[in-house]
Amino acid sequence: MMQPQENNTQYRRIEGRLCACRGQGAECRIDRIISTDLNDYLNPRFAPGAMLNTKPKTF
Repeated sequence: MMQPQENNTQYRRIEGRLCACRGQGAECRIDRIISTDLNDYLNPRFAPGAMLNTKPKTF
């Protein structure tokens, strides 16, 4: 019998795009992107499995 998996999906707005991500803190792995702009799906930065650092940049 399979154990139920914990769903730790977070929805984050990254560079104006809504992404379903998993991860803690500033780093997350994209599970999917939710967009009406077809070009967003062609952007490898938002491909499923891509790692993103959402930590704000300091200058």
